[in-house]
Amino acid sequence: QMLRTTYNSLLGAARLKDNDTGNHIERVNRYARKMAEALHGIDEYPEVDREFIENIGFLAAMHDIGKIGTPDDILNKAASLEAWEWEIMQEHTLNGAYIMSSYPNSMAKEIALRHHECWDGSGYPHGLSGELIPLSARLVAIGDVYDALRMKRNYKQPFNHQEAQKMIIKDRGSHFDPSLVEYFKELENDFYRIFEELKDA
Repeated sequence: QMLRTTYNSLLGAARLKDNDTGNHIERVNRYARKMAEALHGIDEYPEVDREFIENIGFLAAMHDIGKIGTPDDILNKAASLEAWEWEIMQEHTLNGAYIMSSYPNSMAKEIALRHHECWDGSGYPHGLSGELIPLSARLVAIGDVYDALRMKRNYKQPFNHQEAQKMIIKDRGSHFDPSLVEYFKELENDFYRIFEELKDA
């Protein structure tokens, strides 16, 4: 319980730091938990037990905790980032892993560090590919991107559910684990419902 209180304090700081955070972190928790529940009992995913589901349903929210260390003028910039600004933005994965490294549950660190890695190796910070990317981070990546597409940001208008769904499916095998995208397709109505129920005011 004390550990959860500490996590929640960190998330509170993240909300104050990033204008776009809002209910995003709770929605990402819900998406990740829903996908993990769909994998439970599937032979290909023996690591997905009840503990895994409980953990990812809480720790997915820590994916962007490293943005606490990102300068405000970069984090909240309304225009596209310059190349040097993008390099600084990418450091939030390393900062998040550092923040989470002293916590007993390794899932929090791996989500913070790896949620921007891509299935084809084109992601960051280390260009991991395929199953070298932890399952927890592969699950969070789908929910994080879906939600980011649905949200209005300083630099973009929101996409509707159908548009976001098509973009996720288009990027299977490149950005996303293609097997997990199949589960996303089965759960698309749940993703829609979660976003609508927890939509930011």
